[in-house]
Amino acid sequence: MRINLSPSASAFTRRLDVSALPATRVDKGSKGTGIFMMIFALVWGGVPTLMLIASIASGEFDPAMLFTLIFSVIGAGLFAGGLHLLFSSTTTLIDRNRVTVTKKSLLGTKQWSEPLSAFEGILSRSEYHSGGKNRPSYTLYIVELRHADPKKAVRLYESRSDLDFHPIWEDYCRQLALPAVETDGDRLVKRDVADLDKSVRELVREGKVKVDFDPAKPPPAELSLRVDGDVLELTVVRKKSSPVGFAIALLIPCVFIYIGFFIKDCPIVFGIFGAIFLAIFAAVGVLSLLAREQISIGKDEIRSRQVMPWGVMEGARVRSADIEVVRIGKEAGAGRDAVLLQTDGGNVKVGEGLSSESLEWLKNCVTRIIST
Repeated sequence: MRINLSPSASAFTRRLDVSALPATRVDKGSKGTGIFMMIFALVWGGVPTLMLIASIASGEFDPAMLFTLIFSVIGAGLFAGGLHLLFSSTTTLIDRNRVTVTKKSLLGTKQWSEPLSAFEGILSRSEYHSGGKNRPSYTLYIVELRHADPKKAVRLYESRSDLDFHPIWEDYCRQLALPAVETDGDRLVKRDVADLDKSVRELVREGKVKVDFDPAKPPPAELSLRVDGDVLELTVVRKKSSPVGFAIALLIPCVFIYIGFFIKDCPIVFGIFGAIFLAIFAAVGVLSLLAREQISIGKDEIRSRQVMPWGVMEGARVRSADIEVVRIGKEAGAGRDAVLLQTDGGNVKVGEGLSSESLEWLKNCVTRIIST
């Protein structure tokens, strides 16, 4: 058994190698973070507590000093959290028939065990993590054993890099002989291990993917259709938008403008930065309204482009024969729903921001055309 742990934040990868069963992984709490939290708790909560005790002992106690107990309570909570990180651990054991997870903490040991057949399959997904001060945002690519009870999901692989993500996911499916699971909008889609490397065209011909598309039915109002030979050219003429979200985005810089230019003695720099960000947000909003996505769907290739007032910006393209899955979801766990064209080399997204009905129509349209 082999476990790959990388300490680098930018190249963070953790995986449980199940090529040889039984396989075990032990995940321990961060000792460094735990010790830091305990020391911080002693300073944060301990010093005010000692001052309160000293005032009582010296006879100088004032009831107003009881507010320091807030620091004592918070410090006690932080200290307990540090102890938890210091001594907790989770052990995952996978053999040919069962999955056993043992969690140890200050409160004792808890264990659960399930037969491998109780899991729905192996899910691939991604999580977007927004950054903060001195911390960049990142996407975490995850492969996990999917269970009907979310608390029993078992993470097999996680990485901040999408390099070979889909082949790694497929390897887990083969090694554990479980179906591949993905989200398609609000639904779960399963694929047998034997079908993982097959294209959508092959799966449709074998009757394993059903195509629910009527070419005689006009497209949704958000899309306009033009036929160019054997290629369908779709143009997004209207997207689902959030006026409230756009208004909030504009309101924030307006607040800074008001503070900087209209409140006495406040630095004018607040107003200047607010005006700059207001201009940027307004420009992005206007451009998103003016831009029109065009999607060309042919039996050999699919490509997208952005039509702007000053010209055309070419986008992604993918060979139809390379597409293994057509589904609805978010690219890299962020943004809005789109139709994802999945290949071994990654995903290509089209139709981002369309309504759920239009995305379903577009997905079925793409599936129908590339399977002919």
